[in-house]
Amino acid sequence: MESLGAKLRFVITAGVGFFADGYLNLTVGLVVPILGYLYFEDGKVSTVDSDIMKGGLSLGMVIGQLLFGVLSDVWGRHAIYGKELILPVFGTLMVVLLP
Repeated sequence: MESLGAKLRFVITAGVGFFADGYLNLTVGLVVPILGYLYFEDGKVSTVDSDIMKGGLSLGMVIGQLLFGVLSDVWGRHAIYGKELILPVFGTLMVVLLP
């Protein structure tokens, strides 16, 4: 039996990962127009550039799921999950701290 502390740590770690992942998915639609306002001459992101940015997030998620799924099968889920969580948390911080 796992201790209560180990179960609580697992729930908190999974919750942080779920929040970071969901936050990135929800805010990409808000961030892309802001990037257009800040960095594009006419203040709008073209449809192609917008689709590339939004598609890049989805593509990165698929690649990350496949890569970290294989790595966790090789080295174990407990060894990989906390380290894998650094990437979405870092991405979330980048979105939150966007100038």
